[in-house]
Amino acid sequence: MHEMLKTDEDRRIANFIFRQTELAKPMAAPPGTPKDRVAALRKAMLDAVNDPALKAETQKMGLEMIPISGEETAKIFAEFIATPPNLIKKVPEYVQAK
Repeated sequence: MHEMLKTDEDRRIANFIFRQTELAKPMAAPPGTPKDRVAALRKAMLDAVNDPALKAETQKMGLEMIPISGEETAKIFAEFIATPPNLIKKVPEYVQAK
């Protein structure tokens, strides 16, 4: 779908609408958390979601788990925050059934 969008504005609005699905349950730490602690939390989270037992259990439940890194999560949040208000106001036009 993304390739079918003709303008940068359309792509940014689509990202605003759909990329949030990549962030099912993000974990957060307060501003100023030491970088080594952030790195340790990110590694622990990826290690946990990549655990073979957890993967097997989610597959048994018919769930799909696609982990993304803390860096990618932070990038997605930064993109959301940087979305200009005039584009956010256009979102209902894109999601309303016609």
